[in-house]
Amino acid sequence: MPEFYHRSAPAFKTVEALRTHVIAGLHDALIGAEITPAQEDPNRLLVQSEGAEPGVVHLGNLATELVGQLPRPEAEARIRDFIRMVTKLASGAPSLSRDRLYPALRHRNFPLSSGAEPVTRPGPGDCLAVLMSDEGAHTAMVTDDMLQEAGIALDAAWDAAEENFAKALTGLAMYTSGHGMMSLEIDDFEWLGSSLLLAPVVIGHVMAAHDTGPIYLAAPSRQSVDFVPVSNSDGIEVLRQWMEIRLSEPHPQSDMVYRLNPGDAQPRPAFVFSQGRLHAMS
Repeated sequence: MPEFYHRSAPAFKTVEALRTHVIAGLHDALIGAEITPAQEDPNRLLVQSEGAEPGVVHLGNLATELVGQLPRPEAEARIRDFIRMVTKLASGAPSLSRDRLYPALRHRNFPLSSGAEPVTRPGPGDCLAVLMSDEGAHTAMVTDDMLQEAGIALDAAWDAAEENFAKALTGLAMYTSGHGMMSLEIDDFEWLGSSLLLAPVVIGHVMAAHDTGPIYLAAPSRQSVDFVPVSNSDGIEVLRQWMEIRLSEPHPQSDMVYRLNPGDAQPRPAFVFSQGRLHAMS
């Protein structure tokens, strides 16, 4: 099963503190460049180097990953990776590419908490499908402005994201516990695992292969989708305990437990987790 996060004091308690730190790092990496927050959106930084067109750096996803979350060593490592990425972009590397786009399942509050306005589509229950770019060491939410700058049409971007997601599905990994719970992940894409909730046909194949019958299905973290057979008398309590752990960690996802029957086109919300309990939905 996935390892639990180690809890310690977060390095950055506010977006402002993170932004100041990132700007200082960018100044050190991009000698002579001018880096300023965009007036209309402080989560966008304008990078101006002599003889080059102004560039735009989006902090929204980095803020969601770090603010109030990771301790100093991990946060600093993420920021170094982020600054290396910006430095590559400043040297002329492509800012956005179709082959790095994916549909990432995220809680519906994710865009609001990030301070950004990413491209989204409706998702199951309390989630959205957010258009994301895989930047190697980290991910970036994709905005309409980024698509326009890269010359990628909106429909073409979603088509590419779905195609890339389908290719990633060739690397599935499943883990089982002694309590009958199963966790399905995507190899090398721990930030994309919960997106399997967007592909119920894939989960259906796993259900058929293991003869589970109807299942209760959840995606409380980004790393996986987790499910137990409805026939398991202890299954709901096992899933409740798992959700209590995962929803208390950084980057919680869906608060809901869904029911998926063999042959269903989509999972249906069945319970919602609140105050340590799973409450049945009518």
